Amino acid sequence: MSDFLGQFIFDFITQSFNHIGASIKWIFLRNKLSYKEILKQNWNNRIGLFFIILIILLIMYLTSY
Repeated sequence: MSDFLGQFIFDFITQSFNHIGASIKWIFLRNKLSYKEILKQNWNNRIGLFFIILIILLIMYLTSY
């Protein structure tokens, strides 16, 4: 049971990073590609993870004052 729950949470997190990264790429490529085409491309997980880390660091920086 715990293996199923752990795998479910891991898949949910990776899919979230994938959709966040694709959404960010879509902002810049919306005139050339559709969202479904961008979602199939590589680097969406890395872009999504980088964006989440950037937001967390920004929040930490702004709340440090």
